[in-house]
Amino acid sequence: MPRIVLHFTASAPGGFVAPAGVTSVQMIGWGGGGGAGAGSSGGIPEFAIPGGAGGGGAQKDVAEVAVEPAETYDVIVGAGGAGAAFIGAYSHGGDGGDTQFVRRRDGSTLAIFRGAGWNADDNSGGGGGGGGSGGASNLPSDGGVNPSAGGRGGDGGSGRLTFVYVV
Repeated sequence: MPRIVLHFTASAPGGFVAPAGVTSVQMIGWGGGGGAGAGSSGGIPEFAIPGGAGGGGAQKDVAEVAVEPAETYDVIVGAGGAGAAFIGAYSHGGDGGDTQFVRRRDGSTLAIFRGAGWNADDNSGGGGGGGGSGGASNLPSDGGVNPSAGGRGGDGGSGRLTFVYVV
């Protein structure tokens, strides 16, 4: 009996029709990572704080989900949260989206893998998964006399879903 492995990502979401004889799938999923907060310079280049790097995907979870042969299911992959732009003080990035496995017929969510939120303790996004983009650097606007913009926070990494079934 062959084992079939399917991978779904933000760039390759999709649907799934359960083959004849398949009554369950084992899943490993990640939600989207939280975007990082923006940095601040306070006008002093030596104290410039760049935006944090975005978080990767949220914590990995494992689930076994019952499916019905010939039933159609949708995979919704959680997007990474957007990194924050500098707005005069620290600001936090957006939360990562949830990755979901949904029965198309009635819209029932059969499995959900939660996205990560912004981390207030270290101005970064959530951990795990594929990495987000780094924050922009701060550049002094006029030698430190006037405040310059803080670095933009990095975007969080997208979620993903992998599942296995036996035919």
